[in-house]
Order: sequence, then structure tokens, then C-alpha cells
Amino acid sequence: MPFYGVKKGFRPGVYKDWPSCQASVKKYTNAVYKKFSTEEEAWEFVKGTTSTTTREDSTASRTDQARSPPPFSHADNSQNTPSTPYQPRKASSAPASQETSPDGALTFEAIGMLRATARALRATAEQLLGGVENLSSQIDQLAGSLHSSGSTPAKAAFAATGGVKDHLKRSYSDYTSLGGAGGSWNDAKGGDGNVPVKKQKTMKLDPSGGTDCGFTGTPFADYEGTTVYTDGCSTDNGFATAKAGIGVYWGPRHPDNASERLPGRQTNNRAEIHAAVFAVHQAKVKGIKNLILHTDSQFLINGITKWILNWKRNGWKLSSGGDVINREDFEKLDQEIKGMNIKWMHVRGHCGIEGNEAADKLANAGAKKPLV
Repeated sequence: MPFYGVKKGFRPGVYKDWPSCQASVKKYTNAVYKKFSTEEEAWEFVKGTTSTTTREDSTASRTDQARSPPPFSHADNSQNTPSTPYQPRKASSAPASQETSPDGALTFEAIGMLRATARALRATAEQLLGGVENLSSQIDQLAGSLHSSGSTPAKAAFAATGGVKDHLKRSYSDYTSLGGAGGSWNDAKGGDGNVPVKKQKTMKLDPSGGTDCGFTGTPFADYEGTTVYTDGCSTDNGFATAKAGIGVYWGPRHPDNASERLPGRQTNNRAEIHAAVFAVHQAKVKGIKNLILHTDSQFLINGITKWILNWKRNGWKLSSGGDVINREDFEKLDQEIKGMNIKWMHVRGHCGIEGNEAADKLANAGAKKPLV
């Protein structure tokens, strides 16, 4: 078993392991220390009766061979000078308990444990998000069955998932909103996919609210972009009676604000995705190159900025092996954003953010319109 003698360091004495010794000499100017095979040799070194190993030159080391403190203890708090080689230089930022603790490696071990814990938490979070994605897909499939059958057993099965769905929705916004594929986007006004908008200057909204969740396209500064809020809704989401709408908000009384009924399957996730499709299409027609898009759907943001890359590589399959329910919707959005630079911002829904509240009202109004 090795022993480490510290002649000059934060805590002079003999240590039985390297981390403790390292904590006493690391970042200590001109520390003097050495490894020995026996404890007796280590104490002889500390007391100055053997040769030294030091970070300073040998002449300076020899001047420090004088008094020896008791093991794992310190002398008084006077300044650390060559005439008092065993006075530890007190680190002003260290707690008193660490200053007197014999375990000199406490701080470094604690940091290592914290880093390991952080890595474990990050891995757990990634697994949890993957589980939420899988659960969302399973609920999507159940909703599809319910949508087509409208039977009492299907409604009962859907109701059985309600508690889990509501809990996850509170925690992860729209991860568990019931979505579904089917139906390409046709503009509710023209029916040809072209959004009738006027080419005029777009009013600026405050882009500072929300959490930056990344870019598609080339990053840009906020002052170079135009802000828009989008939202989607579906009343009786997942049932045959569902009615979905989209809302796009460019500013107060702006002529391009949109409130439309969602064609195709009436699900919340589809409404969120196609609200973004609508806004991006408007921006392209208006000649906007850099768009700051705010949405309260984390499902939408993660889908277009992260998950879609793996979906494409895996043939549009989930990690569980199931199909990506909203494939056609995300393919439409992926096609629409080409040639655009978009900063995706996540905002909390229903918490008083003006743009989000306005987009929500537009989406709810759109859901009340007839299907075209």
C-alpha cells in the first residue's frame, strides 16, 4: 500500500491514497510531496529527514525542511512563508468544514459525483422523452380506431388512458396530444394550397418571449427576423365529433392573421403542424426569408428539428418499430420550410403571452368553421 508524504501543501502530512494527496497539493504553488512504500518513510520525508520531490527547484525545497505538524492538521493561520513551511494557504472560497477535513479529495470527489449524476439524469431524460413519443404514438393509434368506429368499447378504452394523457400533457405540453396522418393540406379559402395574402410590410412582434429550441435553415439574429405565432386546436380531440382549427397571428388587426378549419383528420397534432405550414407558406409569399415562429407545441418543434432526421433514416419508423402517425403532415412541413430560415420558439400555452393567446383564439374560431 503506498503512502504519500506532503511536506508543503494545503494539508501537510501523510496520506494513504493519491486523490487525498492530490487535493492537498493541486494548485498549491511550489508544493513538496513524494510517494513512499511505508508510512515511516513518508513521515521521515515530511519531517525533513529524507530527500524531497517538489514542483520548485531543490534549493527552495531544502529551505523548507524545518518543523513538522501533527498528521492531517494545520498550524495557525499566519501567512505561508519559507520560514513556516507547514502553514496551509487558506482558500478563501472553501467552506470551513473542507478546510479542516482530513479528506482532502472531498471537493474533487464531490464534483465527480455531481458530473456522473448529471450524465445519468440526462440519459434518463432522453429515455423518458422517447417513452413519451412511443406512448403518444400508441394513443394516436387508439384515437384512429376510435375515430373510424365511434363504438362504445373504443370510447371506454380511450377514457382509460385519460389520466395518463392528462398528466403527461401537463408535463410535456403537446407530446401526448392525439395526432394522426391522412389528408394533405388544401387552403380552406382557395382549395389549391395557395394562401391568398397581401404583399405588404409585416408588423413586428416581440421575439424575446419563449425558449429558443433551435433553427432550421441558417441561424440569424432576432432583429433580422419576422415574428409569428401559430396554434392548433381540436375540440373532442380523438373522437368522431372532433373539430380542429388553426390560428396564425402576425400582429394586432393584421390582414394576414388566419383562422381556418383544418381539412382531413381532426386531431390536435395535425392542427399544430399545419398551422406552422400555413404561416411558413404565408411568409414565403410575402418574401420573408427569416422567420421566428412561436408555438406552444413541443411535439411540433421536436418533430421538425430533431425527430424527423431519425424518422427519415429509419424509414419513418418509431424507435418502438411502429409507424410515424404524422408522417404526411411532417413531410408537408419539411417541404414547405425549404429555402426558409426559421427560428423555432416554444412558449407556454395559456399563461398570458399576447401572441400565443391571440393565435389560440384564432385556432378555436377556425375549429367552428365548416369543413370545405
